[in-house]
Amino acid sequence: MRYTAGGGLDAGFGKLLLSGRGFYQAGKTNTGQDIDAYQFMIEATDTITKDFMATVGLDWLSGNDASDTANEKLNAFDPLYSSGHRYQGSLDYFTSPVKNTKGAGVVDGYLRLKYNATKTISVFADFHYFMIQNTYMKDNKEIDKYLASEVDLMVRWKATKDAVVECGYSHLLPSEQSEIFFGGDYKTMQNWFYVMLTLKPTFYKGESK
Repeated sequence: MRYTAGGGLDAGFGKLLLSGRGFYQAGKTNTGQDIDAYQFMIEATDTITKDFMATVGLDWLSGNDASDTANEKLNAFDPLYSSGHRYQGSLDYFTSPVKNTKGAGVVDGYLRLKYNATKTISVFADFHYFMIQNTYMKDNKEIDKYLASEVDLMVRWKATKDAVVECGYSHLLPSEQSEIFFGGDYKTMQNWFYVMLTLKPTFYKGESK
């Protein structure tokens, strides 16, 4: 059995919103290994103007220390039902943090910007700085913890009350050591572009009595 417990706190100071979340995992894996892992997030959002918001934050998921061979516990925090696309960049390199980092954990320092250009058009820009949280060894040497940086750009247009058009572009700037975890060639361009139409029509609306 794996047990996860934690909570969060939000505090507003005028236009500034401070948020924090923390969770701890214990129990045993299906092979009987003891679990001792944690995750926390701290974030600050400032409403600079009525149309412009900026958020800076840090998302920290613990990992195993590969240099500590005496430690028999599992220290890699597993979100289990991960929403990596929402929290660790749109390119989905960390949808399963334990698997994607080989148990080393992940740290995501990020900056999010939102600008309401008009009443129907919003522009978003996110920057992520990814590192492994703990020590990882390759050829008996500790590797550099920096993995990659990612830029996510998006424009959302509310065309009608029932239709929203969204366009997005993401670009990854990987490090050489990212090949250890993701494979491929870190020197090649890694990006994507998408266009999405979301329809939410109202087929029936009853009258209240």
